[in-house]
Amino acid sequence: MSPLLSGAGLCEAPGAGGIWSLLVFAFAPSCLRLLHRWFPAPFTLKNRYGAIAMNSFGVVTPSAQSGSSAARDPALSAIPPVLPVISGSKRISDDQDGNCSISPTLRERVRERPPDFDPPPIPAVEIKARQPGSFGTASRWQIALEQLDYALQPIVNIHTGACDGCEALLRNSAELGFASIPALFNAAHDDGVLLEVDLALRAKAIHKFIEIPFHHQIMLFYNIDNRLLSSAATAHHSLVLPAFIRRFGIHPHQFVYEISERHDENIQILHDCQGLANIKDTLGVFRNELFRYAIDDFGAGFSGLQLLYHAAPDFLKIDRFFIAGMASDQRKQLFVSATVKMARGLGNNAVIAEGVETIEEFFACNQMGCDYVQGYLVQRPTTISGEIKESYPLISELQNRNRRHESHDLEHIHRQLKKISPITFYNGDGSMIDIDQVFEVFRRSPGISLVPVLNRNQEPIGVIWEKDLKEYVYSPFGREILRNRASAASHVPRFITRIPTVEIRTRVEHVLEVFSQHQNSGGALITEGGKYQGFLSTEALLQLLFVKNVEEARDQNPLTKLPGNFLINRYVAEGNRDPNFTYVYGYFDFDNFKPFNDTYGLRSGDRAIIMFAEILKETSNRIRCFIGHVGGDDFFIGFKLDDDQLTLQLCRDLISDLCRRFASDVVSVYNAADRKNGYISSYDRAGKPQRFPLLTVSAAMLSRPPGTHAHPLDETFKVLAELKKQAKSSGEKFAAFEL
Repeated sequence: MSPLLSGAGLCEAPGAGGIWSLLVFAFAPSCLRLLHRWFPAPFTLKNRYGAIAMNSFGVVTPSAQSGSSAARDPALSAIPPVLPVISGSKRISDDQDGNCSISPTLRERVRERPPDFDPPPIPAVEIKARQPGSFGTASRWQIALEQLDYALQPIVNIHTGACDGCEALLRNSAELGFASIPALFNAAHDDGVLLEVDLALRAKAIHKFIEIPFHHQIMLFYNIDNRLLSSAATAHHSLVLPAFIRRFGIHPHQFVYEISERHDENIQILHDCQGLANIKDTLGVFRNELFRYAIDDFGAGFSGLQLLYHAAPDFLKIDRFFIAGMASDQRKQLFVSATVKMARGLGNNAVIAEGVETIEEFFACNQMGCDYVQGYLVQRPTTISGEIKESYPLISELQNRNRRHESHDLEHIHRQLKKISPITFYNGDGSMIDIDQVFEVFRRSPGISLVPVLNRNQEPIGVIWEKDLKEYVYSPFGREILRNRASAASHVPRFITRIPTVEIRTRVEHVLEVFSQHQNSGGALITEGGKYQGFLSTEALLQLLFVKNVEEARDQNPLTKLPGNFLINRYVAEGNRDPNFTYVYGYFDFDNFKPFNDTYGLRSGDRAIIMFAEILKETSNRIRCFIGHVGGDDFFIGFKLDDDQLTLQLCRDLISDLCRRFASDVVSVYNAADRKNGYISSYDRAGKPQRFPLLTVSAAMLSRPPGTHAHPLDETFKVLAELKKQAKSSGEKFAAFEL
């Protein structure tokens, strides 16, 4: 019988198979860790199929022997050998070729480096060109990698101005003779070194990222070539990527892969069914390891919807084309708004607006519901990591100036918000939480049905439902199965369910819209600036809907069903606070309505009021505006001039047309004699007989341009009342004024 231990820490199982091979490989995950405790020197565990090794840092890696999969798999041999300690278990299995591989069904638990551990230097990745290509020798690639650099551009939370991430943008490719960045990766692909080049560049990007003083609080967005995602080699090396990432002191949830559909090579893979299936599988492995990913340049290619459907990304980055000039382009606004709604409908997908360069574009993105902004308005890309700021006052200042509806809707949301204590996915020592910790949370709070799970930055990952654990808890040996670390069921991520996440300042209507698209989600997680605040259950959301409906019904005019004074006042107050757009307020009052009412009675008076309300509703169906019924024969209309199609002159024409249409239509309410005469005989307020013209409408138009100070509500309506008097005494029955 061959010795289990031989040589300098080398452990071999009998090459011819037998009982020792079966026993050792049946318990390989546990044996490797146990042996490593006793024999810290590197050792190799080998059978007739190949070999796997554990280095002195406790990392399970394929052995670089000639017969092993690593020797033939450049992806695995390209991984830097010095990695942090991995604890936990891996399942050993044989692939179709008889090679010993590590199944991705279980993930590692990696201990975080000590606080005083200095970030490592950029690891050298050996480049071995395996076929003639467009760039040349391995030495040329080594030199090229030394010259390439990364610039960082911040991605900022649109609600708070806080920097929540940075995108790594490759630089100096033109100096190496490449026409574009895709041309560089095409050359690497032609030379057969695409994965090796990507690993070296990934290390460079991470090294630049960790020079940011607050890097542990934010994410790194890294562009990856789709050809790597469709490669089985990438799925192999993704197993040790968490350790590779942690070696730099960051967690996998901070690393965001960007998948693009802009370039021809990437599009070709997305059009290939097998390539798309491989990408889906690889992304599944990445998600199991808690990496996140984004679809970049959404809308620039032809496969965006298909990729969005299959990938279920964490982030959706809208292409710059749709952001540029969106403030004055209604078609772009429609596209972006629809994209945001679609992202919300598909799940927990945050939307990033790329290439925001002007204040007008920022406000348009905010209005459309984007979560993050990136572009020159925030900061240009910089190769100096220290220039990245923790927060950007310009964005927070713009957002504070642009607050809408929040005091009213925040009150409703806060009233229904349930603040369930969350659990953080990682413990203080960097290890993943175990199932016993989850049980303890439910034990301490017996009244809860779920536990929110957060990452280290207090951002929601998902929730763990108590009902999902009951299958094990109430079954024979269920708890033991969960506690058995060799069982896949023991891993907490299996029980994490993604549910909708909504910012607390979102309009209640939008919250309800998101919920209606995820009726089986059980509720929604509420965040503020991306940080967890609480949970809105299904019952709470329905209560919100009920309160809103009651509130609107209470304010609604019973005759015309139009919004009443409460909503009119709120609209004017919001318009007075908005520093970015012109608002136009129109006020209507019937002329000679009292004598008409006295002569024809209340029912005919109601007919005239309903007639004008219907004309208003028809106008609001054609033109985006707010309409309301102040009471009696007084009405209100409001316009927000946020696109080129809606101008002051158009508002004036619309208001005048409303008056003309009513004067023409209301004639039908009179009898034939009064229509022929063009007047009615009645008594004035002093009781004297008098002739009164047929009904008309006087209109006052008040415009408030952007940049003016926020006028008090009472002052605004006082000006409108004065304008109404002027309109009634004028021949045109119209008066206008600009604040």
